[in-house]
Amino acid sequence: MKKTILLLIVAFAATAVMGQRSLTLSVPKCTTFFKVGTDGLNMRKRPDAAGAKLMAWHSDAGSYETVTKYYFSDDNRGRYKANDYNGSYIETVHPDKDALLPVTGESGDWVQVEWLADNVCMKAYVMKKFGTLMTVSDTGLEGFCPSVSEYDMNGNEMPRVNVATIHRPMGKYKDLKFSLKTDESYSVDDPFYATLRFPFLIDGKYLAVETANIQVKPVRGLRASSLYWEKEYGMDDEVFYTTTLKIEVCAKSMQRQAVENFLLNMTDRQFEMMLDSVLFNNDEYPLEIWIRSDRQSYEMLNTNMQYSSYPKCRQTFTFGDRNSAVRKE
Repeated sequence: MKKTILLLIVAFAATAVMGQRSLTLSVPKCTTFFKVGTDGLNMRKRPDAAGAKLMAWHSDAGSYETVTKYYFSDDNRGRYKANDYNGSYIETVHPDKDALLPVTGESGDWVQVEWLADNVCMKAYVMKKFGTLMTVSDTGLEGFCPSVSEYDMNGNEMPRVNVATIHRPMGKYKDLKFSLKTDESYSVDDPFYATLRFPFLIDGKYLAVETANIQVKPVRGLRASSLYWEKEYGMDDEVFYTTTLKIEVCAKSMQRQAVENFLLNMTDRQFEMMLDSVLFNNDEYPLEIWIRSDRQSYEMLNTNMQYSSYPKCRQTFTFGDRNSAVRKE
């Protein structure tokens, strides 16, 4: 999954009063997953190889307004049909190889899992022999922050690696860790993006990672780096401000350090304004949730985990005036 959140800030944030900021994140309390080991895996209504398959009806071939309905083949009764005129079609649901499906029960050679997609949660059975049962580890995420997605020449995503995190040396956000990566594919005079990734450990078992981009503009002869916001308009004429950082033109090998120095030494007020929309006004269900399996490998969960039937583990991270980050269940 490659998702980038542009670091935007609404206009009123420029006049926000300094004070406490809180971030609440939720993940399902699921500790056992089935890792799909093959393509074309069928999902059944009952633990029976002849049981009804999980199907999907799509209202068209993929427009912006496509509607998808999930059902078991013996429950259709003609409600959902393929239609060449409007492009609607029916297909058998096959989870991708290596997908992680939350486990809700077992029955002999079968395991009951949740299929999470398009705001729905469907429980179905899959055969154990076509995958691996995996348990979430209680340790191993404390110092983990995954790198940004990288792709090979064939467009395949490469394995994520752990990247070093940094934090501000003082102030109310000194306990807020983040990693920093700069785009070095352009010349020293060209604008580029710096990617910030913020890891938040939830209940010691789940790692939520929030991502943001800052636009960086090198300027020749600039005396001091400066942060400002460029005005933009949304589809419904909402006013947004893209966070932009000006730095002095320097060698590519020094650009990342210049960005890091500014982020670590900018005032608390500037840092808070920069973070307001990407963290504190964001949805409580993160786009990235990582776990460490009992096989000691790092795995990212499906973004639809918020629709799981499992109870939610909800944690609040509060950054106050006492220069500390307080976590509350």
